[in-house]
Amino acid sequence: MRVGFIGLGRMGLPMSQQVVRAGHDVTVHNRTRAKEIGVVQLGARAAESPLDVSRHADVVLACLPTLEATSEVFLGAHGLATNARPGMVLVDHSTIAPALAREISAAAAARHAAFLDAPVSGGPAGAESAQLTIMVGGDPEAFERVRPLFEILGGNVRRVGDVGAGSVAKLVNQLLTFVNANAAAEAMCLASSAGASPGDLLPILKTAWGQSAMVERAIEKYAGRDFKAGAPLRLFEKDLGLIRDMAAEAGLSLPLVDAAESRLREALSMGLSEEDLVAVLRPYERDSGILVGD
Repeated sequence: MRVGFIGLGRMGLPMSQQVVRAGHDVTVHNRTRAKEIGVVQLGARAAESPLDVSRHADVVLACLPTLEATSEVFLGAHGLATNARPGMVLVDHSTIAPALAREISAAAAARHAAFLDAPVSGGPAGAESAQLTIMVGGDPEAFERVRPLFEILGGNVRRVGDVGAGSVAKLVNQLLTFVNANAAAEAMCLASSAGASPGDLLPILKTAWGQSAMVERAIEKYAGRDFKAGAPLRLFEKDLGLIRDMAAEAGLSLPLVDAAESRLREALSMGLSEEDLVAVLRPYERDSGILVGD
């Protein structure tokens, strides 16, 4: 398959490398051109622009850091959707608003091309081990055409509905992820205040009703005081904004998100924007005077 890949950051680089290793003809582009080297060395070719990528590909995947970047790459004057060839399939793995996914899809459809919103979960570790969860919205035929590529990247690939549904699924996941991260931080402060070690609690919480993937991940990082970013905190500011917009459209209030977002703002004000999501613990530690995992 002739595949394009745009955006070679923490997620995009290992994802593109997986596609090259699987034997596909891959063309890549990244705004910071030096990041292309890691995939070109495996056999991909580098392109001068996103539009140049699309000239060498029938399926183009993108994994971009901001909403502005996604809009420009797909909908700009030299965008993928606005210049798509008939029969192309365009895929966005970023976290975007469902409305933006539908706008890109409409622009692609006007050129007789298809668009899939296919955000991922699993972080850089999941990308490097090809164990991402991929939630896809879009045309069933386009999904089946691209499914072999998705299955190179992850073990849990699901079409969840029409265009925009993948983005809805991802934002629901992000809500749970961020609220659980704050719950884990609060719980570990409580445990440490009573003299309980996070590491000692982990075997218990793995099988108790309080278990969650985020609790397990957080406890392991707290025990080692490891705040190195898998997903940096600054990305969740964007995601929480999208969650708020989606809730507002539905007329919903989200009090748990409100509480978690206040801790995010505190963590960002402490200069923690590049630290891992689990660094939301730090404001709790500051307020309680308890150092978790010490």
